[in-house]
Amino acid sequence: RDEDTGDANVTLEGEGDDPYASPVSSSQLIVTEMMIMAGEAIGKWHQAQTTQEITVSDGLAQLPNELKLPYRRQPAPDFKSREAESRHMDFLYAMNKRYPHAWYARRFFNSVQVSEDAGPHFGMGLACYVQWTSPIRRLTDLQVHAALKRYLRKKRINLLIQKGIPIPADITSMD
Repeated sequence: RDEDTGDANVTLEGEGDDPYASPVSSSQLIVTEMMIMAGEAIGKWHQAQTTQEITVSDGLAQLPNELKLPYRRQPAPDFKSREAESRHMDFLYAMNKRYPHAWYARRFFNSVQVSEDAGPHFGMGLACYVQWTSPIRRLTDLQVHAALKRYLRKKRINLLIQKGIPIPADITSMD
C-alpha cells in the first residue's frame, strides 16, 4: 500500500522488477476504466437511437431533434511499413521489457480522428468511443454534455406534444 494515500499499488505479473513501470493505484485504474466505459456506452447508446419523425398534434409541431456527437476514431497501425522499428519493438518484448515495449508501440499508432460517424478506436480496442467524462477540464466534453441534455429535453417535449399533454410552464425555450 502507498503510505501517503493508502491505495494499493497494483503490479502486473512479470513487471515487478521493471524500473520503467510507474506505480498505479487501484483507485486510478477504476476511475480510468469507468471513464472509458462511459465513453463507449454513450457512443453505443447514440447509435441505438432512432431518428424521430416530426409530427403535428393539436396544431403543435414537434421540435426537430438530432444529436451529433464527436466520435474519436483511431485506425489500426501498420506495423509492416516500418520493419526496422518493428524488430526493435519485438526485441523489447522478448527481453520482457513490457513497459518500454508498450511505449514504443505507440510510435506506430495513427493519430485520433474526430468525426460525427462512429468508428473503431484501435488504441482502446473499442468499436466506438466519445470522450465526454471531464466537462470541467475539456470544452468538447462540456459541449457533449450540453448537446445530450438538449437532445433529451427535446425528446421529452416531443413526447408530451405527441401525447397531447400540455407542456409545463416552467419549461422555457432555453430548455
